Amino acid sequence: LTTAKLEIVRHLADSNGAAAVLLQETHCTNNNILKMPGFHLAGSIHSKQHGVATFVRTELTWSATSQSPPGSNIEWLVTKIQETSVINVYKPPPSELFATSLPPITAPAIYAGDFNCQHTDWGYNYTTSNGVALSEWASNTDALLLYDPKEPPSFFSARWNTSTNPDLAFAVCRSNDPKPERRVLDRFP
Repeated sequence: LTTAKLEIVRHLADSNGAAAVLLQETHCTNNNILKMPGFHLAGSIHSKQHGVATFVRTELTWSATSQSPPGSNIEWLVTKIQETSVINVYKPPPSELFATSLPPITAPAIYAGDFNCQHTDWGYNYTTSNGVALSEWASNTDALLLYDPKEPPSFFSARWNTSTNPDLAFAVCRSNDPKPERRVLDRFP
């Protein structure tokens, strides 16, 4: 993560009316670079290899509520933004996902991030054990996968010239809540 990349992220957040920005793989060892005008840093987990950060628009009411224990193989931060809990998730590719890997949060909640789990339900040609575990977790917690096959893939690898969907969002809604939508923007410049 660099200051220049954060400026692009801030511009994208402003132009799309984002209430929060969830970043994974920040590779930050402290909060020095984690600054975005118009947003508060709600929480971060520092790591040279991984790292996550959650930013919330300054005019919104929020509170940091919990985070993954130190040394966890899956990183997550829970931030309550007004009435909705937002869970920022990063699962490194070699880590195994289990039913207990993600914190149980009551509705309304959004789980979003880089899950690195492959499943045909979200556009892969194959399903891995992590994909099965994530799909089962979603089913067991009544989490709705926010995926539209008409949307472009969320990640493009220039190295492999492939497009995939490791970046996912799930909503846990109350019975009277409208179904949230997820939109994939253009490739990051």
